[in-house]
Amino acid sequence: GCQHETRSSLWVLVLVGNALRGIGESPITPLGISFLDDHARADNSAFYLGCIMTVGLIGPAVGYLIGSFCARLFVDLGFINMEEVTINPQDSRWVGAWWLGFLIAGGITLLTALPLWFFPASVPHENEEVVAVATKAGDGRGDLDAVSAGTKAHEAAGKDMTKFMPSLRALLSNPVFVCLLVNYIFLMNWVAGSSTFSPKYIQEQFGQTASKSNLVIATGAANLPMVALGIFLGGVICKRMNPSLLGLATLALCHRLPALLFMIIYFFIGCNGAPVAGISVPYQGMAGSLGGSLLAPCNAHCACPSGAWDPVCGADGVTYASPCLAGCSVMRGSGRDTLFHQCICIGNSSSFSSGTATWNSTAALGQCPHGDDCNKKFLYFLATALTSSLFSALSFTPGYMLFIRSIRPDLKSFALGIQSLLTRTLGGIPAPIYFGAAIDSTCLKSTGSACSGRGSCRIYDSNAFGRIYISLLVALYLAAVVALANVYRLIRRQARQEKGVRAEEEECAGTQGRAPGFSAVPTVSATSEQQS
Repeated sequence: GCQHETRSSLWVLVLVGNALRGIGESPITPLGISFLDDHARADNSAFYLGCIMTVGLIGPAVGYLIGSFCARLFVDLGFINMEEVTINPQDSRWVGAWWLGFLIAGGITLLTALPLWFFPASVPHENEEVVAVATKAGDGRGDLDAVSAGTKAHEAAGKDMTKFMPSLRALLSNPVFVCLLVNYIFLMNWVAGSSTFSPKYIQEQFGQTASKSNLVIATGAANLPMVALGIFLGGVICKRMNPSLLGLATLALCHRLPALLFMIIYFFIGCNGAPVAGISVPYQGMAGSLGGSLLAPCNAHCACPSGAWDPVCGADGVTYASPCLAGCSVMRGSGRDTLFHQCICIGNSSSFSSGTATWNSTAALGQCPHGDDCNKKFLYFLATALTSSLFSALSFTPGYMLFIRSIRPDLKSFALGIQSLLTRTLGGIPAPIYFGAAIDSTCLKSTGSACSGRGSCRIYDSNAFGRIYISLLVALYLAAVVALANVYRLIRRQARQEKGVRAEEEECAGTQGRAPGFSAVPTVSATSEQQS
């Protein structure tokens, strides 16, 4: 019968820790960005935002570097003799010291929180700068009133909850805000799915180790450096051009489209996974040995456990689930240098039919590596990912400034809070779940038994893995681009309507000025109606 093991409840500590981390992170975006936009000049706001977001990418970069370091250390570091460990980071059974990353990141977070205690309770407005900009625009009173209204709204936000529903209705009745919100929800799904499973995709598709995958994502000229450069350049472009709402929408959309096109190229860059006997390829020379069963005539007399996963790489380039299932009878060496000989399932059919081992019937610990051409394809993938990341990041600053400028100043903090809440709950939470479920459907061999249920996956169908993962990324990014294109359409239509109204007013004023032969009564009447 099944032996029921005591289940640990330590996962609750991880859950509570992540919940507390989320509580601490949440106020940064709505309050920090709103504070920046309120106290900076309008022509500098985009540049400052780009600088802050660029510097903010140092955190994920350092995090990936720490993760890469921890992934090279065994999970039981400090508790066992590492010389007795027979697996290496290339092995699918390797588990890195994940807990060490939490300790390091937690200590750094506490240190960075200390300067916040010395932050002033209030910062004076740059009144002279605001007046100068307002005077230059020719409508100083309106801009000063807008800043004043925003400040008063911030002070009264926690005192008058009766304004919550009217404020929410005002935001949801703004179609530009709604479309931008949908855009960010899809984009957050894309970011969450990509950041969670891109290291796994690199491992399975290109045969890289977990530590190298994390290192590539952080500093390997594939993601974060290009994202930082793109966000910074986006801020510089906005400062130089000082675009209108329509200009911001145009900049964001024009940069998103190339990013999407380069992302589609991912479909054509990939490697075939290393073959696994009995799972993805039949045992050589033995018909009928394929179909998910690891047992074959060559290992039937060995009484091997079919659920075992202790992979070895045969001299024929095929991975076998265990030395026993490879038909090996001799083991030489120790630790990671162990070699298995006289493996009758390895090689051609004559090896089994004659009952003797051939010269190539040896196996080494671990799964077989991908082919040499896979490293070249990996470089192509990095170049494509680099270009896609750069264009995508270029759209971030103009897109975010478009979001801030499209809402009323007194609703700015509230709108940013709604955006942060919905993007995290509808983007950050569900994306890893359905990404993981879709990827698990490509699993060919997993641990576990009838008693314990399905465990972690050991072998994926790399082709199906790549198709599903990239399809999800492209679909989510395309949905975000469509939402942004609709924002462009709405703003362009609004700009045309305003241009038409101004043209009619100018035409009206010109007609009145060119009518000396008419009586002055209509002119007076029109003037009185405008005054009323």
